[in-house]
Amino acid sequence: MLRVADVPYTIGPSDERRDVGSRVLPSAIADDIATQLLRPELQVALEDVGEIEYDLPEMREVPGHRFTIVAGIDRSLRVEIHRRLCEEALTLPSAASPWLAG
Repeated sequence: MLRVADVPYTIGPSDERRDVGSRVLPSAIADDIATQLLRPELQVALEDVGEIEYDLPEMREVPGHRFTIVAGIDRSLRVEIHRRLCEEALTLPSAASPWLAG
């Protein structure tokens, strides 16, 4: 979670908060991160509507995981990156799978 004037943090599977920095996030840094993560049309929508949600395309670097960006402007910019395991990654191999061959 990145929020202007707050220390960046993550929230783990058991809802524990872990700070990933020691200083509050300046607005210029939050703006830069949002600019890097969001296409220009999503940046315009964020300014117009005040909140967006965007599913990132699959990334080869992290197979089996999907990422969603949620950004909002309340009093200041907030950027969340949600990670989830794809259902396809949870399927068991078939009996014909070479991994199960004896």
